[in-house]
Amino acid sequence: MKKIADWIRPEIVFLAFAPIMGLACLILTPPFQVADEPSHFFRIVQIAEGGIVGERRGAESGGEIPAGLISMAEHFFDGNAASGEVHWDRSKWASVKPYLTQRSDLSERRFLDFRNMTRYAPVVYLPQVVGVWTAKALNLPPLWLVYGGRFCALVFFVGLVYGAIRLTPICPWGFAVLALLPAMIYQAASLSADSTTNALLFFFTALAFRYVFDTPTLTRRDVFALFVLGVSIGLCKSVYVLATGLVFLIPPSKFGGGKKFWMVGVGVTGSAVLSAALWSWAMKSTYVPSFADVDEWAQVSYILHEPLHFISLLLGRFLVSIRFLYLGGGLGLCHEFVGLLGWYAGCIYIGQTSFAALFWCALAEKNDRICIQEWQRWWVVLILSGTVVGVAAVNYITWCAPGWPALALFGRYFHPVAPMAFLLLHNRSFCVQGAEKWKGLILIYFVGVAVATIYVIAKIY
Repeated sequence: MKKIADWIRPEIVFLAFAPIMGLACLILTPPFQVADEPSHFFRIVQIAEGGIVGERRGAESGGEIPAGLISMAEHFFDGNAASGEVHWDRSKWASVKPYLTQRSDLSERRFLDFRNMTRYAPVVYLPQVVGVWTAKALNLPPLWLVYGGRFCALVFFVGLVYGAIRLTPICPWGFAVLALLPAMIYQAASLSADSTTNALLFFFTALAFRYVFDTPTLTRRDVFALFVLGVSIGLCKSVYVLATGLVFLIPPSKFGGGKKFWMVGVGVTGSAVLSAALWSWAMKSTYVPSFADVDEWAQVSYILHEPLHFISLLLGRFLVSIRFLYLGGGLGLCHEFVGLLGWYAGCIYIGQTSFAALFWCALAEKNDRICIQEWQRWWVVLILSGTVVGVAAVNYITWCAPGWPALALFGRYFHPVAPMAFLLLHNRSFCVQGAEKWKGLILIYFVGVAVATIYVIAKIY
């Protein structure tokens, strides 16, 4: 008979906590109260009806959506309560039931501008689209489209991250801690494009680590999986294509020689870049800037002429975040990374505890089969640094007027590439004693995070 400690494995613990936390977020968060969820919903409905590319009308970009769905979204969304813009009107909970039980006439249609979401390729919304299709096929009332999309997004996230935790030879407990951060699981149980993006990047990172350190020889099936994931990442959020560079960590001998190594490496990264470029070309006729004062090319020119100003903004954002993490309070990138539920407020202040758990997992978890070379660490540092700069630059270019004195940057933007940082901290130089005892402590941590997450969401709504 197995001991209880033998059952305390990261994938099992994740599978126990993720559905509880995810369903709590899904149910307790009212419709359209996740960041940008109304716009995500309209794009999902558009894709579900066959609208692959958005439609542009003058200075607006979006599409024709059933008027009944628009009025439903307008009823529930009058600002985001988790962001601190407004307080959620709890009397609106009474109107949830009619939208779940009474069917609506969706024949009348209206053009709606949701320009920020027409930029996304359909791939990033596939789980949510399945939920909308299912609700439509069952002829369910309109609000089931929202909850069906949320549920399928959560199932996809849990399934893919569970697979990632089982696959990775590096820090599986760390993967579980990351995936169960309040900010992460909150997005996972929503209509946001972050749910699919995070799941795919977690799985790709774990698979790459598996191929680098565990798999003796890569088969055609393994190579095919890398290509599919590369294309998917390129079609999700192109700013993360640098993450596909992890494929270059795989020893050439596992491919059968240097020639195949370069063919696969360049092929995977190239397919990610090409798919992103093709989608950019496909939607260029429907693209509209986020705000009237945004001029992307003028902003690019400004960054090139004033690179130190951009770098100072980026460094300042991180330094302030570290100060907030150390002192407590504040909404720096570190706290946003862990527990930000909206845009500006509704933050679960467990940043110090969560980062302590992440570092403990990175240092305490050992895999004696792994021998990380110094160049491999520097390669990951290069990928992470490039991604951070790329995310900051893209947001500065697409969201801010030229020379704007602040970055439109949030901690959740770094969730997708966070797992690869565990490779930097993995070591064989020392061993943490009491490996069995700390499993009990990390279970206590997960219980605390789950309780804190559910309590804060229930308090807001």
